[in-house]
Amino acid sequence: MAAAMLLLAVWWNAGPALFVAAGVYLSFRLLVAWHAARSERRRANPRPGGVGRWVLYVALFGLSFLASQQIARLWRNALAQSFRVRGAGMGDTVRAGERVLVNLAAYAVPHPFKGGEWRRFRDPQRGDVICYKARNKKGGSSVWIHRVIGLPGDVMEVRDGRVRINNRELDEPYVTVRAREPYGPYKIPQSQYVVLGDDRQRARDSRHPTPGYVFRDDILGKAACVWWGRVGKRLR
Repeated sequence: MAAAMLLLAVWWNAGPALFVAAGVYLSFRLLVAWHAARSERRRANPRPGGVGRWVLYVALFGLSFLASQQIARLWRNALAQSFRVRGAGMGDTVRAGERVLVNLAAYAVPHPFKGGEWRRFRDPQRGDVICYKARNKKGGSSVWIHRVIGLPGDVMEVRDGRVRINNRELDEPYVTVRAREPYGPYKIPQSQYVVLGDDRQRARDSRHPTPGYVFRDDILGKAACVWWGRVGKRLR
């Protein structure tokens, strides 16, 4: 199972280059076969040659290359991406240096060519491990990974290391180290989420100004599994 997930992840991550290479190779093989068949017919019925067939070869090769690039772009924008984890805030769930495969179609249908969301069909759920764009004060952004804890409209607080949502304590078996500092209570605005790391002492999450609340538009997708590091580990 782990080997299968590794192969799938490598294929997902290297998909664009493989599509282009496969398209060029297939076009080359088809041209060779077509040229062999044409040469056989010309030997049976000889006639003066020309440069027309070479123009056709170049045109077909160019079209196949462009088509392969478009398929590769579709693969990259609409299916999955790979991201490297840089911090230790997720505890043992995802370790620093590991690479995770992110399902870009977990919450919406991605736009196949422009990137971003085309049509949403569900929202992130509490407990989902997501990758999102964390924006800084300078206007830039980087991709971070955390777990969704607070949903839009929730009243959330952290007291004695325990998370309370709408005055009910949340069961969190995934937490490795609990928080010492209190947080809240705060009401989460609409279309925004509170994300926390599984190591509450190390994590730089929604309790800090950066990233703060995570906007729905900044969520890239749901982290599915680790494909580099502890190969095949599913993220739940």
